[in-house]
Amino acid sequence: MGKSEGTILTLKGFTDSGFDPMELRYLFLNTHYRKFLNFSRDAMEGAKDALKGLRSLLMEAEIGKPSPD
Repeated sequence: MGKSEGTILTLKGFTDSGFDPMELRYLFLNTHYRKFLNFSRDAMEGAKDALKGLRSLLMEAEIGKPSPD
């Protein structure tokens, strides 16, 4: 991937592809800093599914939480 090769991916192009920037952030944060990032559509779909599961888990925890008076 490189700018001179014309294969650069901008954040706008990324969001136009149907992905949320938080999904990209989730993929970045789940990759060890000394490992190469396997950036592919499958990796992004996996991050999307994992983030969706995390969000639903947080919503369930919020529903079961007693409201402050």
